[in-house]
Amino acid sequence: MERTVVGILLAHPASWPDTRTKKVVDWLKTSVKKQSTSEHKLIPNIHSARAEWFRTYTQGCDLKDWIRNILTCNSPVLGTRKYRMVVVPGVSCGPITAQIISAALAMPHLKVKAMVSGRKGPVLRDVLGIICRDDTDETSGWGLTIKT
Repeated sequence: MERTVVGILLAHPASWPDTRTKKVVDWLKTSVKKQSTSEHKLIPNIHSARAEWFRTYTQGCDLKDWIRNILTCNSPVLGTRKYRMVVVPGVSCGPITAQIISAALAMPHLKVKAMVSGRKGPVLRDVLGIICRDDTDETSGWGLTIKT
């Protein structure tokens, strides 16, 4: 059986409590595993952007450099890109998440998805772009353009 590790960066609001982040991570793990077949097993490896920030950000580091480094870093274990997907929970975000999304959309090795409400619960939809609606709104001033 072939196995593929699916690295996902969860670009969630920094204000989220850990319990909410864990719920979304658990849902993403289940969602990825459900896409496995008898010939090909998908193994989710999900990290929150907040955890990456605390683990890797260096005081005084340029934010754009940090974002680029996170999105292009290689897994020390696998020797391949750590992330294959960036997931945003919802259709709006704050300025730092907006920068992550903008950078990720420009990188061909990454898929960018939004977690939105579907008829039977959350679903992932392709993110096509991002627009600034109110740059003074630190939590939801940027909107995602979603493929329906």
